[in-house]
Amino acid sequence: MRVLNTAALTKAGKKNTPLRNALADWLETTEAAAWESIHDMRQTFKTADGVPVKVAGMGIVVATVFNIKGNEFRLIAAIDFESGVVIVKEILTMRYSKAQIIKTSDDYLDLIRQFPLRRLRGDSDHDEAVRMLGRLIGRKEPQLSTGEREYTEALGMFVQEYDERVRPFPRKKSTPLQMLKYLMEQNGMNSESLGKILGNKTAASLVLNGKRELSKAHIRKLADRFKVDAGLFF
Repeated sequence: MRVLNTAALTKAGKKNTPLRNALADWLETTEAAAWESIHDMRQTFKTADGVPVKVAGMGIVVATVFNIKGNEFRLIAAIDFESGVVIVKEILTMRYSKAQIIKTSDDYLDLIRQFPLRRLRGDSDHDEAVRMLGRLIGRKEPQLSTGEREYTEALGMFVQEYDERVRPFPRKKSTPLQMLKYLMEQNGMNSESLGKILGNKTAASLVLNGKRELSKAHIRKLADRFKVDAGLFF
């Protein structure tokens, strides 16, 4: 199975070594699993339980609750058996409430039934996935819920994988100077403008004429100004 949102495991186990070890065991086991149904899952985790959740247009569906570290903690997950994806939702203490589970699972389960999380099988899948993402990404009102954000992140990974596998865009490796000139052009900047950023007009002129390389200090300033990774200028 493919487990998403392992960051939740990291956060939960950060200050609790026994819990971190128990979560590591759960993660290793789940990633090695090949579940096709709830029955299969319970062959691996006998005590895994389902919590009824009402989803718009779907009636009652089930979020999965795993016992962690005996029964001290509960790991809440949403599972799409068709695509082999497990989304970690929350790690709660034993005294969790169904309201907490419903809050984090409802939107995700609604979306996954509109368009399941799975490897895209063709252009029609890709186009529909992009359409789904277009509905969610950049939406301001109402703001995305936790479930919607996690679904968007997961679906985005499948779209990216398809783009790289089926529709790869030819990349070119530009030099640091070429990238600098491109960014300057996009921002309507000249040598004088660059000099103000670097703190030295002469240095700016030398860099633009290829007579001097960017220093680490220059690169830090440029990365901060253009809001890009410093590696763009190495």
